Amino acid sequence: MLTPQHIDHIVLNAQQSPQEMLNFYCQVLGCVVERQEPEFHLTQLRAGFSIIDLLTGPDSKNQVKEPNGNASRNVDHFCLTVNETIDDQLLTWFADHGVECSDIHDNYGAQGFGESVYIKDPLGNTIEIKTMKPAPL
Repeated sequence: MLTPQHIDHIVLNAQQSPQEMLNFYCQVLGCVVERQEPEFHLTQLRAGFSIIDLLTGPDSKNQVKEPNGNASRNVDHFCLTVNETIDDQLLTWFADHGVECSDIHDNYGAQGFGESVYIKDPLGNTIEIKTMKPAPL
């Protein structure tokens, strides 16, 4: 069983108009650029306790792909921060519920780095499940 705490971040595909998206979120909504990862075509914007990620380049390395290989819709994925540790017990729990998981990743989000896995909801939306605990060194 999971205990969601909050939405950690949301990832938007902004390839069609990256500067317009950046201007909108920063100038209109008051977000602040927190981090940029040029090799991933990623700009991370601080929005209070959360982060809005803008994927700004073609074929972004961390862009989630649909089963047919095409880029997903405008919302790439959202992330739920949970209290649980991402371990074999949690992966088994997902499997017992017919939910496939990605490999475990060490990803950066609104609360810093932590372990996460990616799953899909019944409609195919990608959800990142992320612990607030950092990955072991």
